[in-house]
Amino acid sequence: MTLNRVAITGVGIISCLGCDTSTVTEALRAGRSGIVVDPQRTELGFRSPLTGRIDGFNEKKILGRKERKSMPLFAVQAYASAREALIMAGLDDEALRNPDTGLIYGCDSSCLAATEQVDLLRERGETKSIGSGQIFRSMNSSVTMNLNTLLGTQGACWTLSSACSSGGHAIGQAADLIALGRQKRMICGGAQEINWQSMCSFDGLGAFSTNTGKITPWRRRVERQS
Repeated sequence: MTLNRVAITGVGIISCLGCDTSTVTEALRAGRSGIVVDPQRTELGFRSPLTGRIDGFNEKKILGRKERKSMPLFAVQAYASAREALIMAGLDDEALRNPDTGLIYGCDSSCLAATEQVDLLRERGETKSIGSGQIFRSMNSSVTMNLNTLLGTQGACWTLSSACSSGGHAIGQAADLIALGRQKRMICGGAQEINWQSMCSFDGLGAFSTNTGKITPWRRRVERQS
């Protein structure tokens, strides 16, 4: 079997190191960390107050209120990073709206929307006030279903959920689809919420570092190598 060549033609990033590829590249070269101490986690009783913090991202500048109604914050961030990647790749909207272009994203969970709708029910005593957008915000497939609608892709479209490796698996499966000739273009990657609601059980397992020193072990390694 002859396999098609697979090439990455564009990348986009929204992360605790920055909200575009150039900022993230600069942060990596400088050895900067996006990990911060979150006082709220300390107040709530977390063992570790450490978390990633995304600064400078304004979802209202990315999409309108109507589009964001069915999207958790991390889905809007996935859309923004996808747009950056498409610009780098030189692909306009018309190049995406066909069966040759697909979407695969990795997403482990969408916890916050689920807890919000439960809180609304308990507070108001009825389901009517929950609203139509919450069901789409609470699904693991929230990223792909929303990006599929916004970008107009007509090819493969699904979400992989395999814990911390979800994004890597999505990229690998997208590459397979291109190599096997089933898709010509794939928009792929990973997106995940980082709110405390989705992380408290991990903290209970002792999965997070409690080292809150100004210089992290990762930073020391960078300094030794430079």
